[in-house]
Amino acid sequence: MSTSFQSLIIDQHRPTCRQVQTMLKSINGTTKTTKTCKNVWKRLSNKPKSFDLIIINLTQTKDCGLTLIAQIKKDIRFASIPIIIFTEDDSFQLIKDAGRDGAHYHTQKPIERKSFLLLVKSALFDHSPVKNLKECLRCADNALLLLQQGSFYLRNFYDVDDIAQMISKKAKDPLGCARAITELGYNAIEHGVLAIGYDQKGKLIKDGVWQKTIAILLKRPENKHRHAIISFFTTSDTLEISIQDPGPGFNWKEYLHFSPERASHIHGRGIALTNILQTIQIQYIGDGNIVKIITKIA
Repeated sequence: MSTSFQSLIIDQHRPTCRQVQTMLKSINGTTKTTKTCKNVWKRLSNKPKSFDLIIINLTQTKDCGLTLIAQIKKDIRFASIPIIIFTEDDSFQLIKDAGRDGAHYHTQKPIERKSFLLLVKSALFDHSPVKNLKECLRCADNALLLLQQGSFYLRNFYDVDDIAQMISKKAKDPLGCARAITELGYNAIEHGVLAIGYDQKGKLIKDGVWQKTIAILLKRPENKHRHAIISFFTTSDTLEISIQDPGPGFNWKEYLHFSPERASHIHGRGIALTNILQTIQIQYIGDGNIVKIITKIA
């Protein structure tokens, strides 16, 4: 990774801390460590922007670890920080409880380097739009805010980002709205326009050729005229957005909520991350190639 990031590791086992520090250093990460959850909240509150990632040994911390996770995710200052948990064994209930409280990434000891680093990159990538959108939303063209309705073609991720910045300026919660458009718009490009399946995407990410493959597929003749469509209209108090892709759809019900079975996967959380946004309502229609985003207008 070219962008540096700072992580906090909560673990009593010093060799594991050193192992994780070494792994993260290889992808431009710096780390701070602590043995217990005791002073973490104070540490975060004193410097709210200190950490981009939190890693917790949940087998050791258990109840206090779960309490800390819930506390972090309920505070708007820290809610966008991804949390990775690792356990000493495959404790399904512990993973499920952590997912309920807001930690949606899991790995098991002994930590395998390649899989762990892919999980870290996935967690940072899933939450990077939050930081980027905060800045980009300030740059949206105010003239476009006069539009009460409109439709746009989406051919690639750049299109999704541009339209998300513009439409979300109309929302009472522009950051949440932009996050929803981005997550669901990316899905429309990946799975609807380019017909990339869940397992195929996971393999491409593991092989380090995900972005390269997207660029190649977009240039293929059979995809030249394929696109998703995003439409919006406003009422006196509501902004309704619709994203439709040319794909056959998918079993969207499986992805509305976080799954302990997928906690160790390196992707597959975008829909669930959108579904937990308190200011956003999402509705899939039919087979799932149409999704609506409903939110309050500014």
